Amino acid sequence: MAFFAFFLVLLQLPLAGQAGKENYALLWKISGNGLSQPSYLFGTMHLRDNRVFEFSDSVLVKLDACEAFASEMRIDSSICQLLQLFEYGDTTNVLKNTLPEYTYRKINKALMEKIGLRIENLDVKEPQNIEALLSEDQELYFEEDREEELDFYLFKRAYLQGKPLYGLEYERDVNHLVEAYFREFEINYQAAQAGNEAQEEANMLRLLEFYRTGNLDSIAAYSIADEHYSDYDYEFLNGRNKNMVKNLLPLMHHHSTFIAVGAAHLPGKEGLIKLLQAKGFTVEKVPATFNGPAEPKPTVTVAPTWRLTNNIKDGYQFATPGLPFKVSPGVLGERITREAYYYFDIPTRVVYSARSSLFPIINTGISKTDVFTSTIRDWLFKRKPEKHPMDNKLDMQDITSGAYKGVTITLQIEEDVYEKMALFLEKNTLFYFLVEGKKEDIEGESVNRFFSSIVITPPQETNWERFTSTAGGFSIPFPQVPTFQNLELPYDVATGQMIEAKIYMAKDLEEGHTYLARYFDYPIGVGVVDNDLFFESQVNDLSNRYNDLNPKVTDVLLDGIAFKKIEINFNNLKFHFWTGYQGNRTYMLMAVPAPGNPARPGFFDQWAGQLELRPITLGPVTPVSIPELGINIPLPSPPGLLSMDGDRFSFPVEYSTSYGSIDTLSGISIFVSKGNLHRYASFLDEDDMRNSLSDLENSGFEILYSVDTTFMGFPAIQSVFVYPGTGNASLSILTMDGRGYHEILVSLPEKLLSTNTLDPILQNIQFQQHTFDASVYETKGKLWLNDLLGTNDSLVLYAKETAEFVSLQEEDLPQIYTLFSQEFENDTIGTRSIKEVLFEKLETTQDVGTMDFLKELYPSLSAEDKVDLLTTLTWTEDVRGKPLFFQLAKDFPDDAFDVEGLYVLFQPFAENTILSISYLDSLMTLWDHPVFQHQIALVFFAITQDVELEKGALNKYREKFILTARQCADEVVWSDTMILGEDPSYQTLYYLCGSIFKNTGKTAEMVNTLRAIESKANPEILAALLPTFAVFGEKVSRTSIEKVRRDSVEWIYFLKSLQTDDNLFGLPAKYRKQEDFLPFYLKYYGSVEDGLDYQGIQLFTSQPKELEGTKYNIHLFQLYIMVYGQEDRYWGIISQPADKKKINTGPDILYFLPYENDNRSPEKVLNDIWDDYLKEGR
Repeated sequence: MAFFAFFLVLLQLPLAGQAGKENYALLWKISGNGLSQPSYLFGTMHLRDNRVFEFSDSVLVKLDACEAFASEMRIDSSICQLLQLFEYGDTTNVLKNTLPEYTYRKINKALMEKIGLRIENLDVKEPQNIEALLSEDQELYFEEDREEELDFYLFKRAYLQGKPLYGLEYERDVNHLVEAYFREFEINYQAAQAGNEAQEEANMLRLLEFYRTGNLDSIAAYSIADEHYSDYDYEFLNGRNKNMVKNLLPLMHHHSTFIAVGAAHLPGKEGLIKLLQAKGFTVEKVPATFNGPAEPKPTVTVAPTWRLTNNIKDGYQFATPGLPFKVSPGVLGERITREAYYYFDIPTRVVYSARSSLFPIINTGISKTDVFTSTIRDWLFKRKPEKHPMDNKLDMQDITSGAYKGVTITLQIEEDVYEKMALFLEKNTLFYFLVEGKKEDIEGESVNRFFSSIVITPPQETNWERFTSTAGGFSIPFPQVPTFQNLELPYDVATGQMIEAKIYMAKDLEEGHTYLARYFDYPIGVGVVDNDLFFESQVNDLSNRYNDLNPKVTDVLLDGIAFKKIEINFNNLKFHFWTGYQGNRTYMLMAVPAPGNPARPGFFDQWAGQLELRPITLGPVTPVSIPELGINIPLPSPPGLLSMDGDRFSFPVEYSTSYGSIDTLSGISIFVSKGNLHRYASFLDEDDMRNSLSDLENSGFEILYSVDTTFMGFPAIQSVFVYPGTGNASLSILTMDGRGYHEILVSLPEKLLSTNTLDPILQNIQFQQHTFDASVYETKGKLWLNDLLGTNDSLVLYAKETAEFVSLQEEDLPQIYTLFSQEFENDTIGTRSIKEVLFEKLETTQDVGTMDFLKELYPSLSAEDKVDLLTTLTWTEDVRGKPLFFQLAKDFPDDAFDVEGLYVLFQPFAENTILSISYLDSLMTLWDHPVFQHQIALVFFAITQDVELEKGALNKYREKFILTARQCADEVVWSDTMILGEDPSYQTLYYLCGSIFKNTGKTAEMVNTLRAIESKANPEILAALLPTFAVFGEKVSRTSIEKVRRDSVEWIYFLKSLQTDDNLFGLPAKYRKQEDFLPFYLKYYGSVEDGLDYQGIQLFTSQPKELEGTKYNIHLFQLYIMVYGQEDRYWGIISQPADKKKINTGPDILYFLPYENDNRSPEKVLNDIWDDYLKEGR
């Protein structure tokens, strides 16, 4: 640290010379090697302390005699760049991209505390500036006797003499050095935070004395000896030295030049002195005397040359005492989209700046005074928020520039720093003019001249006005009156038919953005038939035209109509398109940003969102008679037959006939249907209609309303439902009478629901009441069975399509089995066979006749069909189906069911019921079946985990179950390779050792059974049996514990189950330790699910204050893991019952968060995490 902070000071722009002893070596003469006049090299120091101004008499004499002045970088342009970064922030992200995130955050915090700025606000091209700010405050060791630093004093002197001023370093020369420098930044920063303050002060003063005496050798030797001087510091310094020499060579051949650079650049094997000598120059020390005045007056003082800057593009001009520094768009990414200007006046140190920015163009809705006030307050908050509360009154004064009026205001920023600002708002553009300096300078003649020179000349454009196309039926704002073009586009390639597209286009001359609106009409009688196909073709067309294979497509509503927004990247520009249609008319909007000037986020969407489409007018309608439907209705086009059968609602429809008509001009569609219900359907009433509406709502439609009404003298239900996000809606009018219905369904834009657009149709409909002929309907009701039994392919197809809509009657049952002999038995209706459909009908057909029919049918079924039929019976709600199931299952084939199949059959009986003794009696009738015994035990105990038993139900058959368990234990082959699920006997054993104990408790028979199993069990089974031993209070032998594989899946699952309060068994204290649970839990679940690889864990003994004395202990742990190959650490907290005897639960992980080494104690971390855990609602 001792050298570190001072080394930074020596590297600051130029440093200083001074008088001294015989070893004074800060001023050097450069001659020879073809130079017509000598140049001079002087080592400087960036301080205001009088001691650095004790330079030799020759320094100012040689400076005055030289023709030009050179420093590391031009101070005025460097200051302008720094001001730019104060305002816009750094966009290079060198620090953020090269520092670890934790260090980046810590440095940011230190900078905010020290100077009120963040890293991104600083000029990272000079990284040593940041390090200097983070080191100890220099004013602790050095005095501030002067108003300006030594290097600036020399620079200003040369400027006032009219000498050319040069910088020796350029951004392109040092960029790679800077980026590499930051790779070492963290080490240097940590070094800067260590050390003893007293020792620091002594070291700094010692180095200052070396400089005052001009002893370069001592400075170099001390630098290298310092423990914080790294190899990289050496390489960084030498890299800059080489760049400086390269840029010095042409300069010295053109001018005699006074070169002022940091003293640390001079000495060393690769310092400037040695490098210049290696180039063939004679470099010799200038003898030092200290007799004359320290500050002879400049020989010449040059008056400022005022320069007029006229920014024609942005519309303003101003004058400054010299040529301003210009920041062009794109230099700072998207943060600046217009040119900005800065000028640093060297004699007064006053900063002048000017720029403009686009203000919201359309309907801002606020006054100029509001804009000026918010702009000033934002500026103050950015600079010094604590010194300028928001409720402070702003003393704004009026200012004029020709015909334009604005305001000025003078603000105090620091103790002796003031700012004067002028603001104008014209033609949607905000103009800023700002001067910063001392109070006397702010009120001086030069500043007044600057503000008096301001001329506002905003572009004569951007009068955003709404444009209306009467022919196109739309309106939208344009930045000026759009140009019109009539363009022919191919419509039918085969016939060469063309359609005319109408195009309106305008350009924002101020911003350079282009806006376009286009529409065209399909030929009369042609409209968009397939919505998805239309939008797909639009996307593909734009994608191919602009060669963007991955456009971004989003759904939007413009004036209530569904559009697609399509974003295309083309030639480094983002084209924005919006496309949609209404009737037979298609619309397209386009917005294209100007190159290098992206639009404000969301502005193009704001423009498109102002599209207004004319009210839709229904085209002419003509009365049409449709005898088949018994209806007369006005329609916009001849109706077309759509269907002759179907299921419009949730009940069977024998047949329905639908016709449709489309108005291509408006896009409104009208559908007319008449439906008849077969005799097996429920009677059509209002409840059925309500059910149909519920079906629609469940399908994603939104029902706006549904009311009972009358229509043309008939009872009716009128409903309106919409398609969310599309802007489309449907109006349904349903009339009911007898055994049928009429429906008028109109599809139209949602915004037309409240208009009278449909009156020409709805007010002129006539239809006849349905007739009912019972004999006809009875005959047609049998048609589906006859078709199924027939050989006609078309009838077979019809049967398949209608089978799902038919309810069985008792009289039809004898014909059912005949279906299974048909060739089409295994054909599918969608994905289901006819057989499955018919068996499903049995679920609602539970009469005695049906049961008798099934008994007769069952023996002749195949094993597969028997499984299907029994599966159907298990789900029947009528209790008569259950005894029948057991009766039929008794004669079940030995090989028909596997264990999974049995579970599926038995499981419905146990759902949400209390199992009775009578049910067990029925179940046990199958006990002696060769297939069922072990499986019944398995399935029964699996399904009883979630149900209750009638008192005494299990005890009646307990001995049989226990005997089965013992038999299983003897029969199982206890191989290490046996896995849960592969062996039915093992599955039986697994459930017997778990589920049964919920209802039976500990018995001698059970314990003996467990011991028999323990003696033969493999490690996996032992891990699975541990809960049972625990709940019985039985000890597990040491041999068994040693045998248990604690990294097995079963062991992990067992530990996982102990986290919940309602677990079945709990865990004895010896197994309930966090050290056992957490590593295995993380090792198994982490690696499988989250890409984690468990490395280790460190537990801390601590407790949040609010939990002290409660029944829970909360402990902190530090987790060491590998995340996809990268090392990482986490904090976490884990809970554990305080009284393990009363609470049978194991540990539970509560909270994880990334580990941070922030020097907090474990107790502090635990309480902080616990607070966060509570805030997140546990």
